[in-house]
Amino acid sequence: MNIFQSKIIFSNKVLRSEKGFILLVAIIACVILMGLGILIFWSSNEDLRTSVVSLGEKRALAAVESGYHLTVQNFDPLIPSTLAAVDWMTVDPTYDPKSQYKRASVQGSSFAALPPPGFSMESSAGFGMARYDVTISGRNTEAKTEQQVDVGVAYGPVDLSLVYK
Repeated sequence: MNIFQSKIIFSNKVLRSEKGFILLVAIIACVILMGLGILIFWSSNEDLRTSVVSLGEKRALAAVESGYHLTVQNFDPLIPSTLAAVDWMTVDPTYDPKSQYKRASVQGSSFAALPPPGFSMESSAGFGMARYDVTISGRNTEAKTEQQVDVGVAYGPVDLSLVYK
């Protein structure tokens, strides 16, 4: 007989002491597989929740941007209604009804006036851009996220000798 050829004879007889051990190994294997499945399920759900929050924050910032554009588009310090606070308004009721913005009342800035773009202070003959501060908030009600941005708005050119006296 060759050393590579051998006869292995298995006994189909299971001893009593082995029955409990086999059951214990099977239970431990099931617990390990169940724990691995729970870990995979939990980590994939956490990634999904993080993605939803990230998307909600982006939509809230898009609502802030829309609120800023509407503020600048309609802004005139001589018309009081353009300075008033705006409560939660939907940005786009058709395509994104869950993104909203609100604006605090527009206040005069404590910073100095700016020269108009492209002008120097000498050549602008006392004209400049008046500065205003406003806080705009945006939220996405679907993801329950909210963002707040403080921005400055320049208006002009205005006669600075009349504004700051």
